[in-house]
Amino acid sequence: MNNEKYYITKQSLLLFVVCLFMPYIFASIALAISITAFLTESFMLKEIKFEKSHLVFSSLIMMFIANMLYFGFDSKVLEKLLRIVPILFFPILFFNVQLNSKELNRILDFFLGSLIMFCVFSIGYVSINYWLTETREHLLTLEKTILVGQVYISRVFEFHTPYLSFYLLTGCIICYHKAFRQKKYIYMFCLLLVFMLYFTGRTSLFLALLLFVLLLKSFFKSTKKAVILLTCIVFFIGYACYNFPMLNEKTMRVFEKGFGVYQRYYYLEAAFIAVKENIILGLGLVNYQVELSKFLPNGVIANTHNQYLEFFVSTGLFGLVTYLYLKFEILKKAIVQRPRTLLIFIIFFSLAELTEALLYRQRGIMLFAFITSLLFYSNLTEKKVYSYRNNV
Repeated sequence: MNNEKYYITKQSLLLFVVCLFMPYIFASIALAISITAFLTESFMLKEIKFEKSHLVFSSLIMMFIANMLYFGFDSKVLEKLLRIVPILFFPILFFNVQLNSKELNRILDFFLGSLIMFCVFSIGYVSINYWLTETREHLLTLEKTILVGQVYISRVFEFHTPYLSFYLLTGCIICYHKAFRQKKYIYMFCLLLVFMLYFTGRTSLFLALLLFVLLLKSFFKSTKKAVILLTCIVFFIGYACYNFPMLNEKTMRVFEKGFGVYQRYYYLEAAFIAVKENIILGLGLVNYQVELSKFLPNGVIANTHNQYLEFFVSTGLFGLVTYLYLKFEILKKAIVQRPRTLLIFIIFFSLAELTEALLYRQRGIMLFAFITSLLFYSNLTEKKVYSYRNNV
């Protein structure tokens, strides 16, 4: 029997990482297994520790509960409350488990491996079954795929492309950190960029390119060679945007009325009109979508495609400030950390939230809670041991 502390919990985390890319229910089951394993091993060790930062992570849950008590709630709001439990659970888990650098990097490698396997499977599954059909309209009549963001994905997973694109961006951030140690992660970074092109991730793709520029700057002694390589990549992306129908359509719709920038503007305008009489507390989690839809041209809304606006409309300034306070505390820790992987992740996540409500769905919450807590409480310190500067 392995005598290592929290051994079962650590293995359950690997299971959780794999389940992040499976249908929703699998991630929930894996989370329940991790919670059970952690509580059981903590009981056997007769110890479970807490610290002040846990109160910071719990602030979002307490804000949800306060909003529910004031405005009332239904089954959907209760589901939202349960959905954000990982934001408190993972900080407590990682603070107690205290992963070392080797264990942490194993989890990050597991994430990268699972991400690449999922992308390969998704592209392969669609290509085998549907790329031979003559028209895109015919694809809509088939039952095994679903059209999400101009890209066809297996209906089994229903992985919305903005979320998948940010998962890919997270993979790029991990590769950026690991590329200073092993050359293979540079090639893996490039592969993730190609996947991001296929899944039409606009905001995430732009942020990934910024990160890639930083990577080139760190590795290449010759600025000329770095610029040439970057130019080739930008040319390839431009060529793909022009020739790949799904990506071309989504790119062209950025400034089309009813889509992209215009759609976000409609949500922003409607939000300020809707909450002007209750700016402090918002419209309430239970009915904000109904109230907000009254001020939209088509009268239909799932979410505002902006996480800050989502909190502002549903929970008012009280909820928005609570969320910003959580981000501020994470940033404070990230600024003094070495390497700056957490800092890059939280900045990019915050920027991506300007165009997508990433915490609206389970996949976004799971990723945010898991990666943030993992990097916040674990030791990721590694020395820079590889560089192109001596060779290029």
